[in-house]
Amino acid sequence: MLLSMADPLIKLTRHEKIMITRVRIEHTKLIHSHLMRKELKPRCETCLNELSVKHIFLECPNYQNARTKSNLNTRSLKEALNYGDEKRIFDFIKIADLASNI
Repeated sequence: MLLSMADPLIKLTRHEKIMITRVRIEHTKLIHSHLMRKELKPRCETCLNELSVKHIFLECPNYQNARTKSNLNTRSLKEALNYGDEKRIFDFIKIADLASNI
C-alpha cells in the first residue's frame, strides 16, 4: 500500500514537490520545451497523439505499467493528480522515468 501525503512518515524533497506542481499546472519540460525552441507541439512517439500531461498520466499505453505499479487513479486527470496522492504521483514519475523531463 502506498501512503498518502497526509501520513507524517512521507517526506518529499523540495525538488519532488516542484515536479508534482509542474505536472499539476501542466507546465513541464517535456510538454512545453517546444515553445523555447520555436518548434511544433510535441507528439507521443508511441501513439502519435499530441503530448500532454493527460496523455502521459491516463492514456498512453507506454506508461500503463508505471500507472499500475504506482497505483495511480486513472479515472480522470483531476483524480490522478489529487492532493493527498503526491506519493503516488511521484512514484509514477519515477517508475516512468520522467523525472528529467518534468
